[in-house]
Amino acid sequence: MRVRHSADNPSRTLSTRRTKTMRIVRVLCAWMCVAAVALIAADAAPADAAKEAPPPPDEIVLKDGSLIKGQIQTMTGGKLVVLTEFGGAITVKWADVAGLKTARPLDFKFEKESGLSGSAAPVESGTIAITSPSLGGPASVKLQDVTAINPPPFKPVTYKGSANLAASVSDGNTRTKSVSGMVAFEARSERQRLTASAATNYAKDEDGLRVRNSNARIKYDYFITKRLYWFASAFFEGDYFQDLKLRTALSTGPGCQIIDRGDFESEALSKLEVFGEAGVSYFNEDFRHTDDDSYIAGRWALKVDWPFWTDRVTFFHFHEGYPSLEDLKDFYITSATGFRFNLTGNFNAGVQVNYRYDSTPSEGNRRGDALYLLTLGYSFEA
Repeated sequence: MRVRHSADNPSRTLSTRRTKTMRIVRVLCAWMCVAAVALIAADAAPADAAKEAPPPPDEIVLKDGSLIKGQIQTMTGGKLVVLTEFGGAITVKWADVAGLKTARPLDFKFEKESGLSGSAAPVESGTIAITSPSLGGPASVKLQDVTAINPPPFKPVTYKGSANLAASVSDGNTRTKSVSGMVAFEARSERQRLTASAATNYAKDEDGLRVRNSNARIKYDYFITKRLYWFASAFFEGDYFQDLKLRTALSTGPGCQIIDRGDFESEALSKLEVFGEAGVSYFNEDFRHTDDDSYIAGRWALKVDWPFWTDRVTFFHFHEGYPSLEDLKDFYITSATGFRFNLTGNFNAGVQVNYRYDSTPSEGNRRGDALYLLTLGYSFEA
């Protein structure tokens, strides 16, 4: 008798499946090993390629022949900061530098041009050649024309302001009360500047009111160049004892930022600011009891703001004049001059003199008027 073995024998089928499964697992394991080795090799290749030799240190040659090697960090305000291995970050006066060499691209800024990024090499004392991808070849530049290297990001707008108060009260044989307040604000960008200020003075004694006057100013400047700008301003003033209801001056003309912050390397002068202005104005005076007066006038102005002695003391002066273009004997001048002394943080004490001169005052009033103040105040910059 012949016996048939069925192809569907369970035990034989299970053994065959296990054999196939093991083969598949071995193949997958082999491919995973190959893939892992490939990934490790691919990851290691860029790391090895990235290990290139570091750029040589920058070289700074001083006018006395000294050589400094390190990494140039920045140069602003006439001071070059270099990071060295032997002494950390050191500061060198830019005026003492005769030449520099760097293989790294640096961001150079100039007085009359926007800037240039590239490496530098010395040409002769006081001159370097800057190589930049934006140029066809090296450009020869004098060090005295470089105003900054790798400057910090420019603030779109900076703000500063102040508020000051002076008050006094006396009782006894003489009873007097007086108060004066002044506020000022300035916002400045690269091309524009807006300033506004206001002041008021009030005093009385046993006989009645002695002082009551106020003024306000607002001015807008548009910088055509770093130094030259065009201004438009408005000035308003009232004074009870000058019989003045309202004095108004609307002005426009050119101005010049004669000295700006950072122009001097000296710490005592580094924050000095001076500007001068000249223009034309519409000048109008409304009086309570006498005839009003209006005319076309010229306008000049000068402002000095000078923080010195490590910012502990600030000297300030501002004056403006309005001479009539119809009668040169008719003019008006106002000024404020004084010192502020830093007390702690943003708080300060001050002494100042406010002076006004009107060549044609209303009947019964003097031409000159002076006010002496001792103040306490708060100032800020942002």
